[in-house]
Amino acid sequence: MNTLCTNIRVAAVVVTYNRHELLLQCLDALSRQTQPLSAVFLVDNASTDGTSCVLRDHGYIAELPPESVGQPYEIVQESTPQQKQAFADFYYVRMPDNGGGAAGFCEGMQRAMAHGYDWIWLLDDDGKPHADALANLLDPDLGPVVRCALVVDPKEPQRLSFGLRIQHQAYYWIADLARFVEPGNVLPYPGNFFNSVLLPQSLVQQIGFPNPDFFIWGDELEYLFRILSHGHRVITVPSSIHEHPRPSAHTAPGWKIYYLVRNSLVLLRLYPRYRYSELVLLGLVKICMVHSLRGKNIRYILRGLWDGLLQRMGKRVMPA
Repeated sequence: MNTLCTNIRVAAVVVTYNRHELLLQCLDALSRQTQPLSAVFLVDNASTDGTSCVLRDHGYIAELPPESVGQPYEIVQESTPQQKQAFADFYYVRMPDNGGGAAGFCEGMQRAMAHGYDWIWLLDDDGKPHADALANLLDPDLGPVVRCALVVDPKEPQRLSFGLRIQHQAYYWIADLARFVEPGNVLPYPGNFFNSVLLPQSLVQQIGFPNPDFFIWGDELEYLFRILSHGHRVITVPSSIHEHPRPSAHTAPGWKIYYLVRNSLVLLRLYPRYRYSELVLLGLVKICMVHSLRGKNIRYILRGLWDGLLQRMGKRVMPA
């Protein structure tokens, strides 16, 4: 399906921090969508790599934000009538500090919802949606469900960047998914949240926004679990392709491991009976074992376990 939806208003929300080269690729991919966006909300988590200067030099914003801001600072670059079919109104939001992806998506979604857009499209700054990614997500035959793109490795396009959990098993190759595809060319399973995920306005109005207290690594799962616990359907659309480099928690810095461990314990307490809780538990055990055996990041693991058991949330370990 790739039919232009002229009466639907979609806003993309992108969160960035110190990755301006990848961000430019992401924004370029958004501008090339066959289904034009109504707006892009870019939330900059107080980048220190000159992101705002790069955006100005490439014409996304006409001015620079103050060097120091005490609250989110917004710069609006409205598109001209001649640009309406090529790009969207651009909202650059400079955050006063790095609140992590959780705070960034929360801020961007709140601003998008305040403008009354029909759909909110969530993306990280290191991903690149294919040109027809949004058009395929907007298939009107799918109904008011949450739609996830298929996230693939740009170096191995037939390989899934994060894998897809189906019936208690993880699959990592596109070829393995064919037998699970249902009529309408959909997979009735959640994809990789905050990596090209399309949310209907009505859902966000009901369940609210991502929880900033998670900071990173777990905020996306909490939001997914919240959606599913309210009875909403979440699907993956295989024809909507989103490129994203494959991550590795085994080589992640200690401060990220802290948030992964802490947030996993919090998720297990919040959603103990949820069917994906076993995945969170297995991931937690694996990370703790791998890093402990290697003698790495043990103090971060122990602190994450302690804070997770005590439900100590928020930004408690500073990024290094």
